[in-house]
Amino acid sequence: MRRTLPVILQFRQQTISLRHSGSTEQYQVEIIQAPGRGWGGPMLGAGIDATHLQTVRKTYRGFLARQQTGDSKAGQWTLHPLRLLGNKLFQALPQTVQARLQEAQAIAQEQTFNLTITLIFEPSALTLVDLPWELLHDPNGRFFYALRGGGIVRCLLLPTAVPLAAAYYPQQIVGLWAEPAGVESLAVRSKTGPAPNKGGPVTWLTGRDSLARLKDVLDENDFDGLHITAHGRTGSATDFALALEDENGRPHWFGPAQLALLLSDYPALRFVYLDVCGAGENQKPASYPEQLYVSPGGAATQLLGGGVTAVVVMQDNIAQAAAGLLAAAFYQHIDRGVPIAIALTQARRSVQLQLNDAIHWSVPAVYIQQQPAPDETAPAADWILDQIAKPGIGKVLLILWIMALLIGRISFVLARFTFETITDQPLLFSAAIVSSSLIPILAAVVTHQGQNKLATTYDLAGNEWRAFLLHKYFSAFTWNMLAWFMIAGVWLTLDWSGLAANLNQLGRQLVWAGGLWSLALAAHSGARQAIRQDLLFRRVGFVLLRGTFINLLLLIFILVVVPLLIIWLLVTILLL
Repeated sequence: MRRTLPVILQFRQQTISLRHSGSTEQYQVEIIQAPGRGWGGPMLGAGIDATHLQTVRKTYRGFLARQQTGDSKAGQWTLHPLRLLGNKLFQALPQTVQARLQEAQAIAQEQTFNLTITLIFEPSALTLVDLPWELLHDPNGRFFYALRGGGIVRCLLLPTAVPLAAAYYPQQIVGLWAEPAGVESLAVRSKTGPAPNKGGPVTWLTGRDSLARLKDVLDENDFDGLHITAHGRTGSATDFALALEDENGRPHWFGPAQLALLLSDYPALRFVYLDVCGAGENQKPASYPEQLYVSPGGAATQLLGGGVTAVVVMQDNIAQAAAGLLAAAFYQHIDRGVPIAIALTQARRSVQLQLNDAIHWSVPAVYIQQQPAPDETAPAADWILDQIAKPGIGKVLLILWIMALLIGRISFVLARFTFETITDQPLLFSAAIVSSSLIPILAAVVTHQGQNKLATTYDLAGNEWRAFLLHKYFSAFTWNMLAWFMIAGVWLTLDWSGLAANLNQLGRQLVWAGGLWSLALAAHSGARQAIRQDLLFRRVGFVLLRGTFINLLLLIFILVVVPLLIIWLLVTILLL
């Protein structure tokens, strides 16, 4: 199994004060953890609220209903509307968060890792939890995040949460198979995946009086997982309920609050898989008052609140064949020790690839619970974590150390010369001057701002280093030339004022070191301005060349030889 890189986004509601219209409720998304660099920002702009995003949820449910009624699940045309909905979710995120997601995916691919996206919802942002986040689609990369790597996990912050290991998976699972009289047969479902008389990792309970049988088994055994296969109903006066069997074999409609109450008596039970249509839905009837809409996420949030650690639910109706293959593939990966999120991602891929099913792979969702971070903060520790202990900090420190050694050595060599002794060892002096061209290269490498923007502009997703190297290197040298003119001006001023003659070698080294560090800062500023100077890059006739060896030589000439020739000319002028 490939290793994973985590991306953690945390949603919260915030009241924004407006100058003319009072205040409005908006949502923010904060990047808690992600490979790469950058920051998050407000999720929704002024005038947009969760109601607008809930239209995505309603559109998704309506699309599923139409496709299931027409029995049309295959083909790119069917998949296209899901891409459009996923694009809307992706574009609702701020551009900074979009860039971080794209950068994280590029880093994961470069390092041959999987990417796991965890969406954490604070209690104030629960209205966003039941959006179809599994549809999150990158319009540039043209892929669904839920079908790649470690997939997408919803996480609820609960103070009573039990710490969950990164590689958690259930080991002993009891299954409840409910097929009461008068309800559609599960014959198709029984042919695929974990089912009675098919073996596998689930110990099955079937027959009448489902609740009593389940309670007896849980009282006598230490199961840590529960799988329920049954039919579900939604939109009724009792909201969601699943069809268990009573003592007479008739339907016993059992709600998620009742199920959560039952399972709360068994703290060893950490995982629940609801193989039930619509278990993740919470569509309140139109006649119900708004205050009764208290459980976004349906049965999932009910069970998490009752003490279950991880829940897999179906957000909408799902075909029996797809549900069976999904469960079978899921437990095959669980048996191999794969974490729940990655196992569900692989199961989604199986549904789409083996059944050519373009819609039902998006129906399952995985929820977990997590303890909120403590309120106490330590400013010094926060500064170290935020500014020092960032991904890639080792590389930055290494480059800064190399730059310090380089500047120290070059300034030491140059300090041995005065205006009168430059002609004694012209090659050594020239070599020291030319070697200073490494400083803007290092400054460009250590600067990351705008890298994703340039990569997007030139369609280099996954190869951001090319746009980074070419444009930022060019921009760094643009400012590097200005820095050299400033250094020359300082030395000419010292010479004409007579101060240069009174400087000893240490004084000259300090002046050179200050000048070379100013050169590094100028190059750093140029690299930060690479996006703006991209226009200059194109105006002077340069293009982002690709491929051939001739182009490579031309780039070397443009980006290395030309700046060195300018430096050489500057030195010659000083010598005269």
